[in-house]
Amino acid sequence: ERRAVAEVLRHTQVVFATCAGAATLHREIRKGASEAVGGSLEFDVVIIDEAAQALEVACWIPLLLGKKAVLAGDHQQLA
Repeated sequence: ERRAVAEVLRHTQVVFATCAGAATLHREIRKGASEAVGGSLEFDVVIIDEAAQALEVACWIPLLLGKKAVLAGDHQQLA
């Protein structure tokens, strides 16, 4: 199953995940799926939607998987 997931990730252009889902993805990569992907998995851009509501600690895993980051959200939403 890990190899199948790694193969899909290698050939896909867009991946959607929650911050918790990105943590699972990161864990699977560290368990050995990274060999099937080619050593590591890095995304060109990570977009975190509803960033005004996201906990900073929850954002670190997806942020570490990308070269660039876009934080999208309404800073007035919770005011």
